[in-house]
Formats: sequence, C-alpha cells, structure tokens
Amino acid sequence: MTAPATTRASRPRLVYLDVLNICAIPLVIFLHVRVAYWNADGSPGWWFENVVSGLGVIAVPIFFMNSGVTLVGFIERSTVGTFYLKRFKKVVVPYLIWSQLYLLFGVLIGARTDVGVGTVLSTVVDGSSAGATLWYLEAAIGVYIVLPVVSLAVLALTRDPERRDRRLLLLLGISVLAAIVLPAVRRILPATLPSMEIPLGGYLVFVLAGGELLHRGSPLAPIFTDYLTLGTLCTAAAVFVAVRQARPERLPERAQRMISSLAGMTFGIYLVHLMVIETADLWLAPRTPSSDVPMTIGVWAVSLAIVAVLRLIPPVRRWVLP
Repeated sequence: MTAPATTRASRPRLVYLDVLNICAIPLVIFLHVRVAYWNADGSPGWWFENVVSGLGVIAVPIFFMNSGVTLVGFIERSTVGTFYLKRFKKVVVPYLIWSQLYLLFGVLIGARTDVGVGTVLSTVVDGSSAGATLWYLEAAIGVYIVLPVVSLAVLALTRDPERRDRRLLLLLGISVLAAIVLPAVRRILPATLPSMEIPLGGYLVFVLAGGELLHRGSPLAPIFTDYLTLGTLCTAAAVFVAVRQARPERLPERAQRMISSLAGMTFGIYLVHLMVIETADLWLAPRTPSSDVPMTIGVWAVSLAIVAVLRLIPPVRRWVLP
C-alpha cells in the first residue's frame, strides 16, 4: 500500500488543534488530582468534581480527534511505511522509555518493591501497570496499527463527491455502533450478541470523527461518564467545532507562535504529570476538593517547566519527550 507519487507541499499549521491540545491537558491533570469523585457521598466537593469531570472526560477524545484531522488522509501524501516509522518514533519509543521510567520512579518513592527482571520485561508490553497514564499510548498504538486501512477506505469513499458525505456518515455510524452503542446495550443486557465484534470500535471513533465529519453513582453511570459514550462524543464534538469556528488562526503571529510552542509540549506534559502529582503527594498534606484547581494549575506549571528544560537536550527532545 503506497501513496501515489505527488509533489509534497508544506501543510499550514492548524492553530485550532494547538488550542485544543493546550486546553485539554489541564483537564487531564484535573482528572488525576481529584479526590472526592470516587466516593459518591453527595458532598459539595463531590458535586464540584463530578461536574468538572463531565467536561474533563473529553480531553483524551479531543487528542484522538486531533490525530484524525492530521492523519486520516495521510495515504494521499505519504507511504504506509513512512507512517508506521513516524508513529514508532513518536509513540512506541516514548512508551518503551516511559514505562521503565515510571517503574524506576515507583521504586524511588517506595511505591514498588517487586521489581526484578520479570517485572522489567513485562512492563515492556504492559507499561500502564507502571504508569497508569500510559494507557493512552497503548490505545493510540492500536488505532495507528489499523489507521492505514481506514485511510485507504476514506480515500476510496471520497472519490465520488456526490456520495462522499453519506458514505463517511455510514463509516462513522458503524464506528459509533461498535464503540458506543453496543457496549452501552451490553451494560444493560449483558447477553446481547456476546460473540459479535465490530472491528471499527474503540477510540477509532474519535479519530474518524475528527478526521472527516467534523470538518463540517448509578450502576449505569458509566454510560454517561466514560470515554466511549455518546455523551462524551457529542460534548467533544461540540468543543472541537466551537474552537475550530473561533478561527484562532486570526490571532497575531506572535500569539500563534506562543500557542504552537505550548502545544508542542503537551505530549511531554501528559507523560510527566503523574510523576509530579505522586511526588507532590509525598510532601503535601492530604488533598481536598478545594485544592483541586490550584493543584491542577501547579502540576501543569511544574510539568511544563520540566518538559521545557529537558527538551533543550537534543536526544531527550527526539526520543523521550518528542
């Protein structure tokens, strides 16, 4: 599978994607500093965290939608081999490195004592067992493995302009059915078609949504609060379109450069922020809901500073914090 020979033109930077990344990362941090959310006692602190979490849950879907904008059509300008090589450097290598860094970090803070050769080797393929936030990279790797096939499918579907929208809507509809509707039904009726699997499920639904169509306490609570739910998809879509329609590319060039610089450090902030939180917990008094916002701001600022300094080192900038 190769792309047709074409002359590569530099693609203009999409400022709204930078803005979305910058806005999403504090929401991720908030989800990891909240303390009352897990105990649904109806207290004011729980209500505050519950409401903000309803917005915060869109952060990771926004990341996937941004990937969809930039990557779904890659087959028209690059080869599959080049695509996989770039994803390997930008996602797989950092995943392998950070899984071991989080394992070492756990030993240093006394959170892990079970480290041996077996643990080190198992962490190579189970990085999220060492650093919980690495689950996002695991999910992204799965999406990127299948993305060339999706890119070819989208290319084929869009060759007929008159039927383009309907065909893409069908593709996204199947993905919504696989990733959101069927799991929601199975929460209520677990025996619903237990052996049926639809390959277009998972976080691919957000990639498809971003890549194409958006260019235009109860046991059932997870149906409304998990990542792969219709509510999350709709909320993420609304925020995505709102930021895009705000047209941040009209900002002064200096502001755009600052936005671009901050957005370039978002991935690094995501990788390092959990270490900052766990280190702070060793020294700070037990946190309460009233500390959520200042803690989120502080963790973001410290993580940003760490990433900015470490990225001055060329090998770190290339392999560890790309």
